[in-house]
Amino acid sequence: MKRIERLVAESGEGIVSGSVRSARSIVSRCSHALLSICILLVLLGGVGFVILRGGVNSDLLRDEAQKSLSHILGEGASASIGSAALSLDRNGHVAMEARDVSIVDPKQGVAINGIKSVRLGLAPLPLLTGKLRVAQLEVEGLAFDLPEARGGGFWKSLPYDEKGYVDFDAASGEIFAAMRRSLELLSAQNTHVIRIANSSVSFKVGEEEQVLDIERARLTEDRGKIAITGSVVWKGRKIALDGNIERRASDKALSAFRLNVKDIPVVMGSPPQVAPVINGNRVNPAHFELDAYAQLTLSGFAAAGDKPERLAADLTVDGIDMQLGKVDNVRGNVRLSLEHRVGSHKIEIKPSRLVLGGLQAQFNGAFGPEQEAGSNTDGPSYRFEVLTTSATSMPPNPAIRRSLLQPASPAAICPLSNASSLSIWTYRRKAGSFTAKAAWGLVMVRRK
Repeated sequence: MKRIERLVAESGEGIVSGSVRSARSIVSRCSHALLSICILLVLLGGVGFVILRGGVNSDLLRDEAQKSLSHILGEGASASIGSAALSLDRNGHVAMEARDVSIVDPKQGVAINGIKSVRLGLAPLPLLTGKLRVAQLEVEGLAFDLPEARGGGFWKSLPYDEKGYVDFDAASGEIFAAMRRSLELLSAQNTHVIRIANSSVSFKVGEEEQVLDIERARLTEDRGKIAITGSVVWKGRKIALDGNIERRASDKALSAFRLNVKDIPVVMGSPPQVAPVINGNRVNPAHFELDAYAQLTLSGFAAAGDKPERLAADLTVDGIDMQLGKVDNVRGNVRLSLEHRVGSHKIEIKPSRLVLGGLQAQFNGAFGPEQEAGSNTDGPSYRFEVLTTSATSMPPNPAIRRSLLQPASPAAICPLSNASSLSIWTYRRKAGSFTAKAAWGLVMVRRK
């Protein structure tokens, strides 16, 4: 009997505690809902304050959007807008959306017309006081043609010094300037996100017109850390982008950056005038085709103390499939590391590696202007130096390898192995000719 009474009492307490919990849950939900409604009303009030301050009309929005966009672009740049309206950005911020936008920046030599849409996402807290601050910038439908410098071609697009040499310091400086410009864009009005989507960039590779489709590209700042992400399509293949930009803690200036470009399609071959077949049915030994994919890592380090500004590039080419004349299915990969230090007047080839068929080589070297007196009488000339610290050349076919490894006498020499060589080439740009000086030291392996 006592047990039944105890169970009844416990059941009653459970009902009471369950009712209390249920009541607390209802109160909590109601308070959260009320808080959300209050925040929404305050935000709407801020928007209303901005709009009602000058009335709801397209001219006001267009002027405000034009002013904000010009401020973000920086001094000397200007923007013109066809029409503007209120909308929401991808993060749900109240935004001013501008259509039919044109941007002109004489300092950068940039003029872009007919941008489909530019959306300026507004920060909510300043909006409460009736102030406009752009927290997110979104651009869609941009079509941009890269300007050509000194005509077409890669070499002619590079900066030159007064002597006619390629100015490596200026080329490196342009890359650093682009990264600093990205920091400036994020610093303007404390913008935290810059996003580009559904856009395209046109440029020339040699005489061929190329189009790079930008699916998405995003520059984001979160607690002082800046991340780069995105994807583009080139030659029908998707290329992934990621990286970061670091600031100095003292003055928030650029400290370093790193950009990775993955899955770059590499398609190379002989020019059209080199036919694959000559003299009726003879395979042209000079004809070649190469397919591969590459990854490029670009790293930069700002000057610090007595250390100069430094730019490094690491190129990895994998999945090489090459056909050269009658020889096909030549496989391989390449690891190439380059570095430029401001003031060095050269590009260093850091320890790199080449594997192609039966050839394996490790090498380093340098490339830069020929500085010897009187060497540029025919125009600017450049000096290439390549040092192979280790090389092995062995036919990949086992049957061929066995035949080569069975010499007629014990003193016969096997295929080249562990070779070291220094090769120097001089290229004169105006004359368009090569002169070469070469010295090789070879270590041969004899079969006992």
